[in-house]
Amino acid sequence: FDGANGFGQAVGLQVCDAVVDQVAQRGVAIFGLRNVHHLGRLGDYAEYLAARGIVSATFTNVASRPMVSPFRGSKPALGTNPVCLGIPRPDQAPILLDFATSTIAIGKVRVALESGADVPEGTLIDGAGHPTRDPKTMYPNPGEAQGALVPMAEHKGAGLNLICELLAAVINGATMDVQYDPGMIMNNMVGMAFAADVTAGGFGSLEAAIRNYAETPMQEGATLNLPGDVEYTNRQAMRVDGLPLPSATWETIVQLAADKGLDVADMRRAEHRP
Repeated sequence: FDGANGFGQAVGLQVCDAVVDQVAQRGVAIFGLRNVHHLGRLGDYAEYLAARGIVSATFTNVASRPMVSPFRGSKPALGTNPVCLGIPRPDQAPILLDFATSTIAIGKVRVALESGADVPEGTLIDGAGHPTRDPKTMYPNPGEAQGALVPMAEHKGAGLNLICELLAAVINGATMDVQYDPGMIMNNMVGMAFAADVTAGGFGSLEAAIRNYAETPMQEGATLNLPGDVEYTNRQAMRVDGLPLPSATWETIVQLAADKGLDVADMRRAEHRP
């Protein structure tokens, strides 16, 4: 599929529907999507497919300004290049693994910046290649060197970051991060999906394997979460309590709406400030 720089969330769902059709006919689909604007949260697509009994695995590159350094690198080289895998479960939230191949996602850095907080130790280097906790290093002033996100899991994450670039961009017939103009954001994706019988007794006792894992004794004070549990719990809470946003982020959104001539009165009425 070629997204023709279309709106990511719309194009992404069209691709998912085509994948569902292919899996229904053949049991498996191998697919590529290139030249689409930001796809957003990849877990949405894995959940969409899992709800239809489909296992999926995708590798995506983020073509924009480089953000992630190689292992022990001093400059950014590639994007945050996420991996996403989803496994359906009967009548339950799926097993869902969705992560950037950097130690933290760039969105977390932006939240820290607009909240006036530091990022965790070991997640950023500054423009000179030195460790830092200051999120401003990813949003430098003109003329200043940008820092970089550190790859997750040292050499393992750096390798996975590069693999996403090669699969999603080069092998997919798209273009790599450094070939896009500064300021652009483009996604390319390669994935596979296949039908799975996850009903009772199917899929090689899926629930027994999950139960065995979930019942593993934990260290004192620790709680075991299956992949996707935290996001699912947070989603349920936010449906009741609302979406927490830093004030600076919310004011930016309201100002953008006002700049486009929209009536922001309803937005203001939806605010809840503790």
